[in-house]
Amino acid sequence: MLKSDKDSLKITDEYPTAIAKDFRVFLRYLEENKVKLTRASGYITRKDLKVIYSSMSEPKLVVSEKGNQPDYPLIHLFYHLAITLELVGKESMSGGEVLVVDVERVSLFKELPISGQFFSLLIAFWIEVDWDLLQEGYHKGAPDNILFLFEQLESHPAGKVIELSKYDILQQLLSRFEHFLHYFYYFGLWDVKIDEQKSYQPGSVKHKQAKSIKLTPFYKLLEETLNETWDALDPPDFDFLSIFTGITTEVEVEESLTKEERKALFLSLIKPLVLEGESLQVLAKKEQTFVEGVYCFTVKEEGGRLRKIELDGEHTLFDLHQSIQDEFELDDDHLYSFYMDGKKFSKNCYNSTRDYMGPYVTDAKIGRLNLCEGQKFLYLYDFGEEWEFYITVENSK
Repeated sequence: MLKSDKDSLKITDEYPTAIAKDFRVFLRYLEENKVKLTRASGYITRKDLKVIYSSMSEPKLVVSEKGNQPDYPLIHLFYHLAITLELVGKESMSGGEVLVVDVERVSLFKELPISGQFFSLLIAFWIEVDWDLLQEGYHKGAPDNILFLFEQLESHPAGKVIELSKYDILQQLLSRFEHFLHYFYYFGLWDVKIDEQKSYQPGSVKHKQAKSIKLTPFYKLLEETLNETWDALDPPDFDFLSIFTGITTEVEVEESLTKEERKALFLSLIKPLVLEGESLQVLAKKEQTFVEGVYCFTVKEEGGRLRKIELDGEHTLFDLHQSIQDEFELDDDHLYSFYMDGKKFSKNCYNSTRDYMGPYVTDAKIGRLNLCEGQKFLYLYDFGEEWEFYITVENSK
């Protein structure tokens, strides 16, 4: 399978998979069609899902006629990658939200060499996308213990079929993967066979359990890179070794790198693997432009009061926090966060300066947040009581 010279590789439209080619097809559809989003989840509607999915490369999962976006893991992945890479955004219209393509940025992506397109997608998946948003199956939360999984896979060579029934620890580690069984396959890291007897809901990725996996030569080439760039800030929820041996182990967690540091490390580790003469360019982070003016926000307390707040573009989210505290007569004695995608506890957030990790509200100037009229986000105050305030950008002037 590996089209490479020993310890080097050449990415093509078909190797390690056709994911970059399919992603361009996905982008082209968004460019050529007005794609409306569902009111409930803000996802692509079934009508468009079916058309897009029919144009993807084979083999494809069988999807129920009544399937929604999360039931199409490839499209669900592309949707989040496109938003994360800022190739598309959401815009509010009278009939609801639509996906809007950043034509200039999409052009920059398409001008990259195939290797640049592929690694732009892989780095976005591995480092930038909120995995909890990618996991829409039965378990909802993203799989954990990734580093422990890598440790267990280290002794398995590429091309060997790993029957999970023979490896209790691997079977346990992969039991919550669901969507990620397919995501790892889409990036050419492994081949996977689903255990239909242990799975439920035919035509859906929910409850899916793997019967076997087979690591690819491509995975073995990237094994160190993936391991070194995984965010190990949060310790695993479970000590799997103690489950099977009865021996409790202490998990050492190194200080976490920032996303930009992890991306730089990923590229530095990959570069020696790329064939001589091959370019290794990836899509650069979009520059934040400052938009001057006065921003008007409507802030609605869950099930209650409503206030309007005006702030200058030079103000920060810390100033918006203080304004909300004043308007709703709160005590400002608890932690809080702004969730810019409107989803509570997502990673797309700015946190209180008293929180243990950023990004912080004092660093978020309102004029640099690319806010647009109709955009909605969430202010959550007091993580115990969970006071929710829904914020709508009315206009800027």
